[in-house]
Amino acid sequence: MDAPYRELAATPTYQAASREGRVTLEVGPQHMRLDLGERLRLTVAGSAATWVRRRRGAEHRRELVLVRARLWPARSFPTGELALWYERRQGQVERLGGVRPVAPFDAGALAAWGALDRVAGEVGQALAPHSGGAIGAVELGRGHHRVLLVEFEDRIVAHSRPLFREHPRRALEVRRDGSLDAPGRRLASGARLASRAHVAVSGDRICFTAADGRDLVSLWLPWIAPEDRHEMARRFGDLVDPAPPEPDYESRTTPRPWASGLGRTLPRPGARQPRSF
Repeated sequence: MDAPYRELAATPTYQAASREGRVTLEVGPQHMRLDLGERLRLTVAGSAATWVRRRRGAEHRRELVLVRARLWPARSFPTGELALWYERRQGQVERLGGVRPVAPFDAGALAAWGALDRVAGEVGQALAPHSGGAIGAVELGRGHHRVLLVEFEDRIVAHSRPLFREHPRRALEVRRDGSLDAPGRRLASGARLASRAHVAVSGDRICFTAADGRDLVSLWLPWIAPEDRHEMARRFGDLVDPAPPEPDYESRTTPRPWASGLGRTLPRPGARQPRSF
């Protein structure tokens, strides 16, 4: 006879250390529970989710409806934070919370980073039914001015916080075929990005140009660091025009028989020798 709670006891559990405390993930057939340190908890069961935040001894509970909304785990560039983002309305997102990896010089930092990577991967798989088809997400910036990039198979959607707005909104969509979509802005019909060379960073903006040099659209992001803007431009460029594979340095640096004496075969007796100059 099967004992009660046998299925719950066999629930896979993943753990990792962070600066905010231990990160624990439990994934069951019908539910998922994620503890981000001691103050944050996400519980998902079917199409309903509960977000709990503990602050100053009080517990604040919030119900998240996932029928139409979406939920994404994101990693922060370049710090590697693990965060949760919620699309509360169509095209409008908010950051629920996150945890930071342990400091680089702490004991066991490499093992802790690897464990957090594994937890992030399992969270992505557990939330895949509620991601709307997204295959990954990354956040850039700090504080309330973070930018969220959600990656799909055929496009990348950028969410940024407009002036005088509380939450980031969909600001730009770059598709694999080079077409662009910027809400509230008119683009020339048929205008497309031809290659990665047409995505460039200019000051506080990421600029997109057509093959004939026409300016298509720009994304103004003054509140994130320059390296963040360059990383965004690189991701957009890789989507439209993937970078060539890295050279095989091992095979390129292998001495060839005609380049040195290594690997040369000894001449046969009586064979004609090459002239030396």
